[in-house]
Amino acid sequence: MEIIALQELSKELLASFLLEEDGQKSIFSQLASSQTKNDRTVTPERVAYILQSEDHIMFLAVEDDTLLGMTLGQRVTGINNSYMYIHDVVVEAGVRGGGVGSKLVTLLLEAGKQKWPEIVRFQLTSRPSRGTGPFFAKFGFRARTKESGDETIVYVRDIGEYTS
Repeated sequence: MEIIALQELSKELLASFLLEEDGQKSIFSQLASSQTKNDRTVTPERVAYILQSEDHIMFLAVEDDTLLGMTLGQRVTGINNSYMYIHDVVVEAGVRGGGVGSKLVTLLLEAGKQKWPEIVRFQLTSRPSRGTGPFFAKFGFRARTKESGDETIVYVRDIGEYTS
């Protein structure tokens, strides 16, 4: 298995991950939907936007032309601080627990610090029912708040001085 930046993925392989055939969602969309059980669609237009964006980093876990996982980070610039928001860490069900997610997150955090040295925090949201708290704690994340109205928790990892 190798972790590949979206920009380094061959156009042919990317096209195969985005291909919709016989009324089936693309491999990309199937993977994006698998972890949350929500119907999520990854469009070629969205992938093209990410490819061209200076504010996004995406890594894919690939083995033998098979998509095993992906992660997406975005730089968010505020008045006082910049941080990287982690939108997705998704791993194919059959390989979860085998280190794919850890490799994706490790590489994403390192790449985020390198690409955007001004960021002072990594941030993501998740629901406790997904059981992701212990996974992200391995990377130094802590639960910051519980938002009202649902069970979503904001997890943060400070890497600089965060000013609110």
